[in-house]
Amino acid sequence: MVPVSSSRMGRRDPSLTVRTVHRRLRDEILSGRFPFGAVLPQVQLAERYGVSRTPLREALRLLEEEGLIYAESNHRARVAEFRFDDLEAISAQRIMMSAVATAVSVPQLTEVDIKELRRDLELMEKARDRDAATWKLANTHFHNTHMSHAPLLLRQDLERLSDRNALYRSVWARDSPHSDPQSVVEHMALAHACEQRDGVMAAHTMARHQARIAIAVMAGVVPEQEPATIRAALNMVLGTGRFMQADNRLS
Repeated sequence: MVPVSSSRMGRRDPSLTVRTVHRRLRDEILSGRFPFGAVLPQVQLAERYGVSRTPLREALRLLEEEGLIYAESNHRARVAEFRFDDLEAISAQRIMMSAVATAVSVPQLTEVDIKELRRDLELMEKARDRDAATWKLANTHFHNTHMSHAPLLLRQDLERLSDRNALYRSVWARDSPHSDPQSVVEHMALAHACEQRDGVMAAHTMARHQARIAIAVMAGVVPEQEPATIRAALNMVLGTGRFMQADNRLS
């Protein structure tokens, strides 16, 4: 069972909404506070967040829909357990969906959007190797911006996939993402494609960026297994001929 912090929120606050409880509990799961497979004790959590069990149950239901937890037959909830196939599938879905969202959004970017992308690049550069939290916020905003004109439902689905991916990376990734020099190059190339309003170039750059990181993360988890599904997703975004040509140039 997961230990519950002794620092409690005091008396129950009726204004604390289901959405707030959902966000707080999700943040704790994504931060690794509750590890894979951990039981989420409803009584202690309700006390921890200062709410009744009714909004807590609704928050747990939302988390289950997102794939971060699952309910057992005895109504207990557990944090979703790690599975290699799940991580690979999530990564492949993100590659394809992010490419679509980027391709349809980039031609619609405004000058304000472009300025925000450049500002995020500056923030990431200043925070790189020094301030992981600031880098992460700027990185998230950067990617949200170049997909900001995509359909809302697509962006919401991507957010859910990103949360599940973040859960895996928080536990299994060993290198800080803001220490990756290749990401700097890829972000600059993506920003350039956005400035040109070239949706196809931006989508291809985004797909390569996500695939490279996903393959690196998975190699650290199960190095002997080939991430074929991720490569297939990248292949579909780039096109078989284009992908094979890129491979040949690297060989």
